[in-house]
Amino acid sequence: MENDGNEPILAIAICVLRNKPRDQSLASYIIDLKEKFPISQTTNTSTSTAAGYTEAQTQWRKRALELEEENETLKFRLQKYEIESLASKLTLQSPQVDNAFSRTSKKTKAGNNPNTLRSLLDDLVAGPGLPRLQDSFDILSSFHTLKKASDKQDIGSEFNTETVLIPNVKRSLRALSKLLEALLGKESDGSNIAKSAKINVAERLQELLVSLLRSTFSMAPRHKVLSDIMEELCIGIVRPVIQGFHLVSIEVSKISKNNKNSEVDIRPGLLRMILRLLNCLHSMKEKTRELREFMVVETAREIESLWKRTGDMRDPAGILDDTRQRMARKDSLWYHCAIINIALDGLPEESTQENGKYHDRIKNPSVLSVFAVDILYDLPRLFEQESPVDVMAQSMILAIVEKAWLGGLCVCEREGDDHEAKDHSTVHDSSESSLH
Repeated sequence: MENDGNEPILAIAICVLRNKPRDQSLASYIIDLKEKFPISQTTNTSTSTAAGYTEAQTQWRKRALELEEENETLKFRLQKYEIESLASKLTLQSPQVDNAFSRTSKKTKAGNNPNTLRSLLDDLVAGPGLPRLQDSFDILSSFHTLKKASDKQDIGSEFNTETVLIPNVKRSLRALSKLLEALLGKESDGSNIAKSAKINVAERLQELLVSLLRSTFSMAPRHKVLSDIMEELCIGIVRPVIQGFHLVSIEVSKISKNNKNSEVDIRPGLLRMILRLLNCLHSMKEKTRELREFMVVETAREIESLWKRTGDMRDPAGILDDTRQRMARKDSLWYHCAIINIALDGLPEESTQENGKYHDRIKNPSVLSVFAVDILYDLPRLFEQESPVDVMAQSMILAIVEKAWLGGLCVCEREGDDHEAKDHSTVHDSSESSLH
């Protein structure tokens, strides 16, 4: 096709026709466009000259940009209207209709836009899960702000990274963290997600988290962004997941053996969330040692906390609760050990150039390796105090401790009881403060 000036006109025509209302005829739509964008007669008569040709192209380009900007604005308003409409409809529905809505949403294919906000909201049902829609608005507005800023100027500049990119990414991660806590039933106000929607919401959380990280790292230096959002990832995402295994295990233990309903068991989804998070960072060649060692320390301390709990054996209710707690903590131990194994797999080696000499690395409070191994080595002794000793649980702990040594997680040998006298809570707090 010769460059006769028709390309901008065709582009405009395609863009306009894509936004034609379904209930309006084509002729009526064209008349409305002519009234809205009148073309002067002088344009047709002057296109033979170079100045007229340039002026005509400028007018078409200007109108194309106006239509594109108007189209983006209308799309954003439409998304907001759909969310508000969904919230109002679900509020008026009865519980039976809610269950039917949930079953319908589960039948939808996961491949239909799994990363969109709407697909996440479609899995939420009325009742206690509804207040979490407000946090989803933060995700929508944050992504919209990022897109709007990147369209107008270079988002990768240092100024925009500090003032636009990082604050909106943190805001989105905090919104995902609140939604994760609601999924685990940790919200104190009771605004939790209905059981029938938990598995679908857990899957959508994985997609949103990975999509957020991939889109963010493409806009600015990855190392800078990861360093700034490490606190939100560790405290807001990883920690609730690690603590959530036991909470979900308790809920699963309450289900009758004859009831095969597994709607509340989202533990495999939580485990996949951690795995996909590490795979996402690894695929972009980002260093994950700090995040992996945080997982080891946090999981080890969670195991220590759970296996130190004892119930009141004089109270029948305490005996039942203690039995349920023991079953739940053993079930959650499988997932906790899996988290540590995932964290130890492919653990990047420490760089001597970055961390200094051998003795400097030991004294550096930002190095978590020594602390992680100290906490891990205290766990077998904790299991030996059980009466009777749970051999299977003890073997699982010994296996991950051995893997930690073989993987080179520790940078020094454990000598005598000096390490045993350490105040682990102080050590953990000082190491965690390095993340802030």
